[in-house]
Amino acid sequence: MEADSKPFFDSSYRPEGWWHQGGLPRDWLAAESVAVEGGFGHESNGQSGDISRSLNHLFIRPMARWDLTRDWQIHLTPRLRYIMGLEDNEDLPRYRGIFDVGLNLGRDDSWKFATITHVGTQLDRGSFQRDVSYPLVDITNVWINCFAHVQWFSGWAESLRTYDQRSDHVLIGISFAERV
Repeated sequence: MEADSKPFFDSSYRPEGWWHQGGLPRDWLAAESVAVEGGFGHESNGQSGDISRSLNHLFIRPMARWDLTRDWQIHLTPRLRYIMGLEDNEDLPRYRGIFDVGLNLGRDDSWKFATITHVGTQLDRGSFQRDVSYPLVDITNVWINCFAHVQWFSGWAESLRTYDQRSDHVLIGISFAERV
């Protein structure tokens, strides 16, 4: 039995190249580690015609980590972007913004809570994403970590294709990460 394939609504590709400098002075933040990343990123949705979207950006991202009791850690990662190449979707920065901030709390062997907030350039749009994960039994015992994962997104520009439309949803699933 044959059936037509159902295409994805949108699938964005986000390659990035960056430079990471760790070991920065940390006394003024009272942090365990301070680093900075800078780089270049590209994002496109792989479509053509009226639904084609793409952009390039330069970014700088300071990073700090604080160690808490019982192996818990807090990570703070604000990022500032300079967006280039917006020929077909010039108003994208109004919805996605040029600044976001990530905040993570967790342990490697327990719960992890993450949030990222995007602020639109005119402060009237933006979004937030909240993630909660918990490690499951390592199913491969070699190179993949497996996690139960819940994600809540609310706001604008989740998808390049519908960046100017608001969306709200909750996703539940399993995530996989390479063991480092």
